[in-house]
Amino acid sequence: MSDASLRASVQKNEALKSKYQSVQNSIAWNGLSTKRGLASANALVDKCKDYLDKIDGNDGYGYLSNFRDKLSTDYETLKGYRDFVRDSNKAFMAMYEELGNHITALNSAISRDKNAYNKGKKFWERI
Repeated sequence: MSDASLRASVQKNEALKSKYQSVQNSIAWNGLSTKRGLASANALVDKCKDYLDKIDGNDGYGYLSNFRDKLSTDYETLKGYRDFVRDSNKAFMAMYEELGNHITALNSAISRDKNAYNKGKKFWERI
C-alpha cells in the first residue's frame, strides 16, 4: 500500500473507533452495560399473580369480577413491561460487548497500518 492510502486508512479507522467509543461510553454512562436487577418488577408481577389466584380460588370473591378483569389486564401489561426491560438490557449488554470487539479490531488495524507506514522512516516522519 502507498503511504497516502496507509495514512488515510489510519485516519478513517481512528474516526470510526472514536464513534464506537462514544456510543460505548454512552451505554456505560447510563448503566446499561451491566445486568439490571428486576427484583422489584418481579415482586410486583408475582404479587398481582397471587391476588389473581386468590380471587379465582375462592367463590366468595365473585363480587370482585370487575377488579379481577382490570387486574388481569394490568398483570399482562406489567409482564410485558418487565420482559421488555429484560430484553432491552440484554440487547444493550450485547451491543456494548460487540462495540468493544470492534474497537479492539480497529486498534489492531490502526497499529498494523501505522507500523507499515512507519517502516524505514525517520522518527519525525512517523505517525
